[in-house]
Order: sequence, then C-alpha cells, then structure tokens
Amino acid sequence: MIFKPLENYFHLILPFEMVFNYPHTEGYDPEKVIEEFWQRYDINDSRDHIVCLYLKALGKEVSDPVKDYGEDELKSYSLELMHLLVAYYLCHIHEVDLSELDVPNLSQGKITEEELKFRQINFELFGDKKTAK
Repeated sequence: MIFKPLENYFHLILPFEMVFNYPHTEGYDPEKVIEEFWQRYDINDSRDHIVCLYLKALGKEVSDPVKDYGEDELKSYSLELMHLLVAYYLCHIHEVDLSELDVPNLSQGKITEEELKFRQINFELFGDKKTAK
C-alpha cells in the first residue's frame, strides 16, 4: 500500500522512478544518453534550468522573455537530467572510458543578452556585498 500523502503525487513521481528502469531496456546506451543530453542543453542552458528550478522551489516567480520555463519544460529537463545522472553513474561503476564522447566541454561560446540577463538576476538575488550588511 502506498503511504497516504504520496497518493496525490504518485503520477508526478512515477516518471522519475521509471528512469531507473530505462537502463534495463534492450539497446540502452549510457554514452548515447550523455551525448544527447549535452547536444540538447549546453552548460549555460543547464545552469539556467537549475537556477529556475531552485527559484521555483523557493516559491519565487520566474518570468523570462527569452525562454519559457513553464511546468512542462522544467519537468522535461528534470527527467532528462535524471537520465543523465543515471547514465554517468553507470559509466562510473562500469569504468567506461568517456574520453571519446562528443560532448562540448564549454558553452557554445555565446555570451548573449540571455547570459547578461542571468548575471543581472544573480546580482539582484544576492545583491551588492558592500550594501548588504
């Protein structure tokens, strides 16, 4: 029997539980999972999604004119991040050599208005250390 308070959230939790079953499917390739994740999200995109998830967890409203960080987008990113973590974990415990993966080690070299905007958001969040006393 499911613990009563979790019953209302089971449909939300199930996709995350299924992530741990995915490696048991035929043809699962953790290296491919890693490559596909980093092709979809560069390091800046990942940082932005994680910051958004964090702010929403704190109950902050996040509105971004460039990127829609709606519920579906954040759920999709969270699931893909879980797949990535499982893939990295499996590669680690099986000592898979990842040196040949086609994974960018930096962002795509774009310091754009979006990057500047997030730097400004970070400044607004954490404030000027001199005046924050």
